[in-house]
Amino acid sequence: MLCPKCGTDNAEQAEACVNCGEKLIDKNMQAEQTENMQTGQNVSSHEAVESDNAQPQRPPRITHVDIQPDKAKEKPVVSSGMYITIIVLSIFVPPIGIAMGFTYLRKIHPDAKKAGKVWLIWGILTFTILASLAITRS
Repeated sequence: MLCPKCGTDNAEQAEACVNCGEKLIDKNMQAEQTENMQTGQNVSSHEAVESDNAQPQRPPRITHVDIQPDKAKEKPVVSSGMYITIIVLSIFVPPIGIAMGFTYLRKIHPDAKKAGKVWLIWGILTFTILASLAITRS
């Protein structure tokens, strides 16, 4: 359903325009208003101005486009449980931290890259410490 004020296309069941908030009228109400105008019955000034305005409505200008989804609805890329689990496992088995670090460093999301960097550093650090302990024992 097109908004009579701004020309935005709205859902058929919408009661108000999603762009400007103008009250929307369905086709039955619009047909009644057209009949009323033709028969000379009482018409509000707002509706009369719209009927006199014969120029086609331009679509609204888009001023802001939100590409990223709403943060409140977005699930985290790396849960805190997974983050901590990989760090703890890296203490005992450093290749896990190194492998997960390389895997997550290749992802596009900045939170995944951050977790991958921490896991990679933690895995290399624990591998170095365990290797040096093994060398000093022998």
